[in-house]
Amino acid sequence: MENISDIITTWKELNHFTPLLPILEYKYSEILEYISKSNNNKLKNSLGSFVSFSLEQSQYWSDLALIWIENGFEITEDIIEKLIKLSKNKYYSQNSRHRALKIIKTNKSV
Repeated sequence: MENISDIITTWKELNHFTPLLPILEYKYSEILEYISKSNNNKLKNSLGSFVSFSLEQSQYWSDLALIWIENGFEITEDIIEKLIKLSKNKYYSQNSRHRALKIIKTNKSV
């Protein structure tokens, strides 16, 4: 796995979310710890948009984003919209679509 700091540096240089995707390979709790230690407000403030972006990427990245959500990532309306799209898109595995539906159902109040 790439070093978190290297991933963040590349992301800042290129200014789009694609280079940030490898942070999904880390546990969400590890990224929270990194943010806390590094005081990286840009990353902290971008995570919602980033996870939303990730849900529209390949099966691999969207599955990792689902894991983050299942492990406590704060769900926004935008994320719910992306989960609805994912749940209806047969490009994604049945397992992923069902996981997305489960998240939607347990977060109806968002």
